[in-house]
Amino acid sequence: MLNNLLITSDVSVFLSDFLEGMLHEGKVSSEDRSFLRSELASLSEAKHLSFERWWSLLATFEERIAIPAIGIEIGKYVKVEHFGCFGYLLKTSKNLEEALRCFERFQRLLYDGNKATLQFEAGPSGAPHVFLVWQSDYGYSSQISDELLIASLMEMTRNTLLSHSDQSNELKPVRVGFTCSVPKEHIALYQAYFECDVRFGQKNLCVGFPADLFALPVKSRDENLHQLLDSQAQNLLAQAPDDVTDVMTKLHSVLVRCLHEGEPNADAVAKKLNMSTRTLHRKLKERDLIFRDILRETRMTLAKQYLSEDKVSLPEISLMLGYSEQSAFNRAFRNWFEVSPVRFKKQMGK
Repeated sequence: MLNNLLITSDVSVFLSDFLEGMLHEGKVSSEDRSFLRSELASLSEAKHLSFERWWSLLATFEERIAIPAIGIEIGKYVKVEHFGCFGYLLKTSKNLEEALRCFERFQRLLYDGNKATLQFEAGPSGAPHVFLVWQSDYGYSSQISDELLIASLMEMTRNTLLSHSDQSNELKPVRVGFTCSVPKEHIALYQAYFECDVRFGQKNLCVGFPADLFALPVKSRDENLHQLLDSQAQNLLAQAPDDVTDVMTKLHSVLVRCLHEGEPNADAVAKKLNMSTRTLHRKLKERDLIFRDILRETRMTLAKQYLSEDKVSLPEISLMLGYSEQSAFNRAFRNWFEVSPVRFKKQMGK
């Protein structure tokens, strides 16, 4: 379902900066640059683009500019100024805690779908850590998109928010978790950039810091301007269209119930939504959605979530996904991820 939700078209700005940087470094040909610039130009008129279009655009960049961990490399070009009111709200925050809480409150100005929340947990030594965790309620994003998101946050905080250059060296995560996998030979690149424990194949995307870094000051903090920007961001958030998200939220909740009840079909879902099956299909068609695609994506998301739990058996997972036989679930899972559920679980260390 995430593929049909929206992301701000502002992302095209730092992709353009990245492209010019690659040309300067001789890492992209003039022909590829012209092609990629035309791809970016197609976004200039729209305020938003779908995640599916975003993922396709990033995949095209990866194909044309063949460098590993390209999401991180793109993230190095991100600046708070790229995001207008939202970016300046972060820039005028008092300290790192206020900046991250602003991100938590207003992230929907950047994208719909999975939202990050701040969560505290005790570290190995007992010292508190704070994590931004993106729950995968709407499905999973691509690896490039996820690494770009985390790298963008790191660049904005390290290079723009902190008061002194020596403090930016203190701002190291304690752990970064990605839901996708990468080639083993590329893992060292992620570890070198984040300078911490980097894990792949995780249940949720996350990045965590020592809680004592929360007090690190922002160099351009301005309380009065921050309050004005906060009010502006609240107004923008109130004006943001939420019809698609609301519809998908209701549909997702009902579809999960129908899966658990063994009725993963449009008739059962429509009945629980108090509408006819024809009306359900019409409403989905208005949003260029197809029920069977949503069913498949929901099952894929839930399958990864359930397999990350130690206490849930494969037969139980099959039933919760609406399959009458485990063999049917096994076949479907192989088609989705090109690996068996058992192998997938082992890869996650479960």
